[in-house]
Formats: sequence, C-alpha cells, structure tokens
Amino acid sequence: MPLPWSIIATLGLAAALAACSPAVPTEWRGIPVVKDKLVKVEDTTNDHGLYAVYSGVSRAEMFQRMAASMAGAGYTKVGEAFEGNVHGYTKGTEQLAVKVDQFGDEVFLAVFDAKGKEPLVHGVVFGQYQLGEKKTGQEAKDQLLKDLAK
Repeated sequence: MPLPWSIIATLGLAAALAACSPAVPTEWRGIPVVKDKLVKVEDTTNDHGLYAVYSGVSRAEMFQRMAASMAGAGYTKVGEAFEGNVHGYTKGTEQLAVKVDQFGDEVFLAVFDAKGKEPLVHGVVFGQYQLGEKKTGQEAKDQLLKDLAK
C-alpha cells in the first residue's frame, strides 16, 4: 500500500532540512563537543571560539559536562571569575575560558581563547584584567589608556 502524500511530503521536508543544517562537529580544538541536548552550534563558531545552544540542561550540569570534556582533552581547571560564571582551563600555553549562560530552558555555551568573541572576559579569568571599582567619564578613559599602554 503506498504512503499518503502528506507523509511523503513531511519525510521529504525533514530530509531537506537535515541536509541544509550545518554539520555538528564531534570535537573543537581536540575537545569533545557535548552532543546530548545540543540544539545548534552557532555560525560564529571558529578557531577561536565554540558557541553552542542546548535545551533541557541546567547551567550546573553543563559546567560539569564541560569539566569532564576539558579534563578528557588534557586541560586543567585553573580558576573562575564572575562569581563562578566563567571557568578558566589551561593545557600547556593554551588558555581557554568556558562560559555558560542560561535563559529559560536554553543554555548557551561559549568556549573561547583570547581572540574569541569575549576577550575581556577571557582576560579577567586569566588575570590580564582585574575587576575593581567602577569608573566613568574621564577617569575611565584615562584608566583604559593607561591599561592599553602596558
């Protein structure tokens, strides 16, 4: 008995969408990509940063999964910043920051080096920048120029 056209059309659409969606990497820079509950890998992913969206997982669980992935790839956790919201990992001279944000049911993972999308965050995790007193106006401008001159 032949399949109804609606089923054939649905299967065809699903196959076409699957063919058009970007391939999900199995690893990024030697770090296994956590695929369970992965929704998508952002188009901004490149050699300097992995940016992915997950659903149905908590921030704490994603940090645990990434800790296991990083350790499995030979990275050592060396610190945290922003009240534990960003973790720093090293392997030899390589330094990667792992940041996990959650909005509702979606978790946004970012793993990046100093040339990734958030170089200032990376710099805080690895001690290049220090969080301190907020400055505004001319005082902030002077401090920024002083820091850039270093």
